[in-house]
Amino acid sequence: MFNNIIMEKNISRNDIYKEFDSKENLPDYTSLPGINKFTGKINDRGKQLGAQLIRNYKSVLPKYKDYSFNKCCRYLNTWLEEKINTYSSETENIGYIMYIRVFVNGIWEDMLTSYPNINCARQEPITAPRITEENKNIEDELLNVCDISEYYKEKADIHNNFNKCSQYHEYFNNRKDYLSKKCTKHKTGDKYIYPCHISDNCTMNNMNEIFPLINCVSYSESKPLVVKNVFLVFITFFAVFVIFLLLYKHGALGIALSKNKLRSEKIKYIFRDDTPELLERFTESEFEDSDVNNFYVTYQHFPS
Repeated sequence: MFNNIIMEKNISRNDIYKEFDSKENLPDYTSLPGINKFTGKINDRGKQLGAQLIRNYKSVLPKYKDYSFNKCCRYLNTWLEEKINTYSSETENIGYIMYIRVFVNGIWEDMLTSYPNINCARQEPITAPRITEENKNIEDELLNVCDISEYYKEKADIHNNFNKCSQYHEYFNNRKDYLSKKCTKHKTGDKYIYPCHISDNCTMNNMNEIFPLINCVSYSESKPLVVKNVFLVFITFFAVFVIFLLLYKHGALGIALSKNKLRSEKIKYIFRDDTPELLERFTESEFEDSDVNNFYVTYQHFPS
């Protein structure tokens, strides 16, 4: 469901195992680190495994440095462990299996020293009985979650894209429910164990880290907020206008303005435009009686 929408680039266990199993471009067996210590003790099959490990570490892992690296590093560990377990099931020579394990672990240590920029650590071996198909499927799901979680945190463009963000939100919720159910039988006390615990950075013991909290806000969700704010501004101005209108009609301010308007009208009436001669011959004096709040207009006649 999520394969095509979550990551632009991804890798499955089967895909990477095919690369690990390839017998192409293998280094010369005689150049294998520590090979001289095991002269006569490691057969060609064991030497080939060592050569594959070197090629996989040096050439395959770096291809996934920018995505799925932690998962591929884990797969290199499990691939090697499965190879050793297969050898162990095919022979009763316990000593030989011990030599093989020491041999490949020595090669891995040499790779860590020689190529520190790759830095894929050797992880705790998983015993054969625990490597079941069901456990591998659970491990794959957890590895995917950890890988995608890290990818999500590094991609700011996802956070700002509602459609992508929603897809990640759905994915993490779905996988959290799935793994929580599958991992109930893989607990010791209050701690999860393999396959629900792979490393300190990829474990169901720290679900808050591998299942990030996602809050997606779309334009369609934010648009009503803008409309709501505009509406509130309109309502505010309208309310102020109504209050002013009420004060004007019925309040002290309105009464005072009305009286001033009446006075102005009275004066205009007295000095009508059709009496220019009167205006030319009379001067106006205005007095206000504060007790009765009336206007008195007097006129003085000037002889012509």
